[in-house]
Amino acid sequence: MLTLEVEKVTTVDEHLKALIEQFLRDVNDQHGNGCLNPYNINTTQRYKLSQQLTVGTDIGNESFTILVGKHNDKIVGFIIYYRTYSTFNGRGIAVDTVYVPNDCRRKSIGKQLVRRVLNEALSLNCKVFEIFALLSPTISTHISDHGLVDYTKAHQWHTLRLFGDDFERLASSDCPLPTGFRIREATSEDVTSLNILIYELSVFEGLENLCHITEDKLYNDGFNPSKPTFFSCLIAEIDDATFSSIELPTDFKDLQSVHHPGHHIVGYALYYMGHCLPYGKYVYVEDIYVRQPFRRRGLGKNFMRDIAYNGSVEGATCLGWICLEWNRSALHFYKDLGAVDITDQCDVHFYRMTPVNESSIVQLCNIELK
Repeated sequence: MLTLEVEKVTTVDEHLKALIEQFLRDVNDQHGNGCLNPYNINTTQRYKLSQQLTVGTDIGNESFTILVGKHNDKIVGFIIYYRTYSTFNGRGIAVDTVYVPNDCRRKSIGKQLVRRVLNEALSLNCKVFEIFALLSPTISTHISDHGLVDYTKAHQWHTLRLFGDDFERLASSDCPLPTGFRIREATSEDVTSLNILIYELSVFEGLENLCHITEDKLYNDGFNPSKPTFFSCLIAEIDDATFSSIELPTDFKDLQSVHHPGHHIVGYALYYMGHCLPYGKYVYVEDIYVRQPFRRRGLGKNFMRDIAYNGSVEGATCLGWICLEWNRSALHFYKDLGAVDITDQCDVHFYRMTPVNESSIVQLCNIELK
């Protein structure tokens, strides 16, 4: 095992940028330069190295982190990661990219970099560790043997991306809402309502046994001013007069009332900022949920538009999210926006490990913690 000095990058230098470009070339060589390759760096309009990673750029305060592994002052690998949020489990960390050049492999460099990220996850009390990876028999076997579950296979989760012109078009689109409806930023007063709606969504997806979120977690992770923020949230609501004019199905009346003074809350969207080579900074949509009687009124598209716009203000160039395979109406809606199903087209799978603890870190890295 090669002993590394692991450093957090605050400014991108020529050596790191060259290594990132080498990673992109290696992926191109392995998967081809066709339109189905999500790492295609030859199509500059849709796939481009992010401005955040140009030489000299300060990334010390960005929504993602880069660690480099050095041996004898030479960079021999890097890992890019960011904070995530799961409405099933709470705080998490996701690895965007871990790369070690061919001449430095089989020396436990990747494992050491991953271990550092997992130790940070422990220090932040994160419960989830995630990876998006191009599927291959080698990757699938290695990851599965080390404690990560392939949610794409286990739960038919498809990964979608919206980028380039389609992302910009959505972010700048005009999506009028019906009279009486509005979308606003969530506040700490919405935590109870948000918790109710999150559980409703888990029931709709048939995954309520995986949902372990609580009001305390939501408050501390998204609304507590004294703690780091892991997500942003939008609320859809309807005023009392309009709500009273809508004929509701009998079974809806059995659901818990979700009320805000003068309004009824009918949906939410939860998202956070991340990083995805080679698109750059991107927005990940964890959840979009609208209660059944209020669907097909433009709330879903307004949520997507507002999230895309908020992300573009922060410098994002891409939107990403997961959709269940059986939810065909949602998949059609997303594809109409221009989204690409990179699970179908590129065989990208979503892997998750939970809980994150010392035992699971040893299992994943297969090395002793120090």
